[in-house]
Amino acid sequence: MSKLRSRPLAEWQLIGRTLGWLVLLRSLLWVRPFPVVQRRADAWAQPGTTDLRDDAAQAAQLIRFVPTVGRLIPGASCLTQALAARILLGRRGYVTELRLGVGRDAAGRFAAHAWLERDGRITIGAAPVAQFTPLPTFGANTGR
Repeated sequence: MSKLRSRPLAEWQLIGRTLGWLVLLRSLLWVRPFPVVQRRADAWAQPGTTDLRDDAAQAAQLIRFVPTVGRLIPGASCLTQALAARILLGRRGYVTELRLGVGRDAAGRFAAHAWLERDGRITIGAAPVAQFTPLPTFGANTGR
């Protein structure tokens, strides 16, 4: 418990923003079709003057916090987490690509997976991506 209390305020703020985006996106995905939510997320992912920072350490923290906080939210799937990371990174000016893939699970049933790529590398959702056939990209957000 003391380890939690000793976290700096900036880290708690980052956790709070991550939680907020995950809850909002999970809720929207329950009531709106994916294309509507994706367009909204793309708009939210645009760099803002207050969030814009060239801080690789904070970007790494974001990438670490999204799946960790996502485990606390029922139904926060790979898609929810990829969209949240896209927003959080995009607002800081990082260019990302949302990727979706389809395939079959071990029982032969249809399966889908979402992940986020930055600079050609998977940042969120690296689970067994190799078993999925990627669909066309949903484009990159703008930024650096």
